[in-house]
Amino acid sequence: MDVLNEVRLENTLKIVDLIMKREEISRVDLARSMNLTKTTISNIVSNLIDEGLIREKRTVVSGLGRPQTMLEINSENTYIIGIGIMRDRVEGCLVNVKGRILKQSFREFTGNVSGNRAEIFNTLFAVIDEFFTGNSNLSGQIKAISLGISGPLDIKNGIIKQPPQFPELENIAIVDMLSKKYEVDVWIENDADMAALGERWYGGGRELDDFIYFFVDNGIGCGIIINGEIYHGKHDYAGEIGHLMMLVDNKFKYFEDLYGIGVILRRARTEISDEIKDIQDLTTKFNSGDKKSEILFEEVSRAMGGAILSMIHMFGISDIFIGGKAIYFGNKFISNIEKVVDENLFYRHDVSIRFSNLGNLAMPMGAAVHGIRKLFEKKIIRFIYDSKFESKINSQSNHFGFKNS
Repeated sequence: MDVLNEVRLENTLKIVDLIMKREEISRVDLARSMNLTKTTISNIVSNLIDEGLIREKRTVVSGLGRPQTMLEINSENTYIIGIGIMRDRVEGCLVNVKGRILKQSFREFTGNVSGNRAEIFNTLFAVIDEFFTGNSNLSGQIKAISLGISGPLDIKNGIIKQPPQFPELENIAIVDMLSKKYEVDVWIENDADMAALGERWYGGGRELDDFIYFFVDNGIGCGIIINGEIYHGKHDYAGEIGHLMMLVDNKFKYFEDLYGIGVILRRARTEISDEIKDIQDLTTKFNSGDKKSEILFEEVSRAMGGAILSMIHMFGISDIFIGGKAIYFGNKFISNIEKVVDENLFYRHDVSIRFSNLGNLAMPMGAAVHGIRKLFEKKIIRFIYDSKFESKINSQSNHFGFKNS
């Protein structure tokens, strides 16, 4: 795609994003928000309406100005499934193209998934099938499946490459597999990135352009949002804080191999009580004043605090969300992290560290939004090359549509 068409695509996608996020917005407000000329906005909006992607909703009269026609996403007959594949379960949701959640579902793996690829995919298929068969009136209108999965990934070719703690998924061409099985578009993205996108659209990150989502499960990763968009890095694995190298007994170990949830629980069963089954049990022990639990809790929270502080220093971002199973550690966990950050911050400035309020749904919700955007992108690319669109845009004196400063 040439530079001019890349700018057209970027501007058109930003308009769609703004309409989705605001739910309704006028052409005038779009022009103000994007710093584009009213004529350019009008042309792009006209094409989006012609393609049935957006529609005029209502006319608003306010003050002495001209009435404004509000625009909204055309949500009829298009639905997307968002999926999060985690190491112990599959989470899913069904949304319309406005991002409204219509149904949620999850299934835990019933057997030992170690070396058991079939268990993973049978569970994945069961969750997806539930959205198709449980909504028979919508099944023909489900147009895409979008997944958040542990990386590294070959996003372009839809392949899960070599997830360190999920070898059962190694070298799986999952996009090809699912697109053939369900005959819809399929996209994949990194799990922590999708959780961050979920936070951006549905959670505490709605009003933030820059933040880091710290995802803690058996693996640990960060989704990094900069200027409202996911920061991928050149090879699509930026934010892999779980692979921060730690020097232990003169040997390097990955951070997640020391402080992933599974490792913490194994230590808790050995060092505290073999009755500890999950993080909630460990937190209950800690809250009851158990000294061994306090020692482990202190170590884990300080280590997490150090990792979070490193991300703050590396990216200069001071809004942090913590999600995944770490949310079950409770407020004392946040307090300990805040103490580490406060004592060791490079220079004094405000830092906000909080749990995500989306629970386990952050990842599938973010994946669903990603699917919506990819679906729009596919349709927009198609009509950007339409001769009618080309002639409209080329008639403008300012091809890029930016206002003169």
